[in-house]
Amino acid sequence: MRKFKHILFIFVLVVFSSFLLKAQWLPTNGPFPQNTVKVLQVGTYLHALTDSSGIKRIANSKNGGFTWKNIDSTEKYHFKSIELKGATLFGASDSSVYKSSNHGLTWIPADTLLKPLIAQTIINKIVQFSGIIYALTGNGIYYTPDNGSTWGIFSQGWNTNVLSMVVNGDTVYVGTKNNGIYRSLDAGVSWQNFFSGQLLDVNALSIFKGKVLAGTNTGLFYSLNYGVLWTMSNVNDDISSFCIKGADIFATSSSGGGVFHYT
Repeated sequence: MRKFKHILFIFVLVVFSSFLLKAQWLPTNGPFPQNTVKVLQVGTYLHALTDSSGIKRIANSKNGGFTWKNIDSTEKYHFKSIELKGATLFGASDSSVYKSSNHGLTWIPADTLLKPLIAQTIINKIVQFSGIIYALTGNGIYYTPDNGSTWGIFSQGWNTNVLSMVVNGDTVYVGTKNNGIYRSLDAGVSWQNFFSGQLLDVNALSIFKGKVLAGTNTGLFYSLNYGVLWTMSNVNDDISSFCIKGADIFATSSSGGGVFHYT
């Protein structure tokens, strides 16, 4: 019986390892030829923030990413980041945050009380976790629980640009520019630095099926031990964001690769 269990364990280990090796990221159908900054899902819609020769706009898809349509009216806002809370779409430029309740057709300001907190600091990205919108900047992380009516300080005093963030309970991962990834196990009270020593822009972070995923300017990495050690995936594009849709996850490329689907 003991020998049988040992053989069974080896068989399961081989099958599991084979699955990890065969799992890979595959490109989707767009939105080409534009660089894709981020993809979000609102019901049956997919929203993508794109950059075509410096012109940033939002594109929508109603069929799971097979075809896309640009919303040209979003060009004037110069969005560098978009995020979603419920059916409300948020967009951020270097200095402003807006929100839309009609799939990006019209927008209103959502940052009246944020601007005094960040002063002249540039907003790098906005993210959303558990109904809270976070603004990631060069000197800290700020948050709004009420769609921009009020803003507070989540973490300040960073000596580097905060580019990405993912929250899982009290565990928080933060990606930076050229300074690795920080992990907090106590909701941002204290931090540990991992993945340092490499001059990478950690543009996106996500947690999917037990893996911590990091999208950087040189490719996509993953960690199986909560961010301590990292492995390069088969994607070497400049990854800017992740989007989880049910049992699937998408990674967007800002270097012309479009959208990748994990399979």
